[in-house]
Amino acid sequence: MPLLVQVYVEVMWAPAGGGNTFMEQQQASIGGQGQSQYPHIGRMAQYRRYVDDEPVPVATGSEGSVTVANIKTAIDAASTAIAGAGSPLISASELAMIQGWASGGT
Repeated sequence: MPLLVQVYVEVMWAPAGGGNTFMEQQQASIGGQGQSQYPHIGRMAQYRRYVDDEPVPVATGSEGSVTVANIKTAIDAASTAIAGAGSPLISASELAMIQGWASGGT
């Protein structure tokens, strides 16, 4: 069975001076996250989520000997797919939208 990493990147607007404004709620997708965790900056309505899946480069049948370096290679590839060279998920139009949040854009 091949190994994959799935990387989520969320870019979000937080108000200037918002500081640590709330405790993160327990979420099914975030194991162990709850009221005992540290406070987070409260995000506003504007945010974008980018997701990429990348295979972990190990030979078929040797997944049991995967290394952290193999996993990091897949994470680096996901980072490039999301915000790297070529045709990243964060395109010029996405970036323009993100930049507009500072002046009230949505």
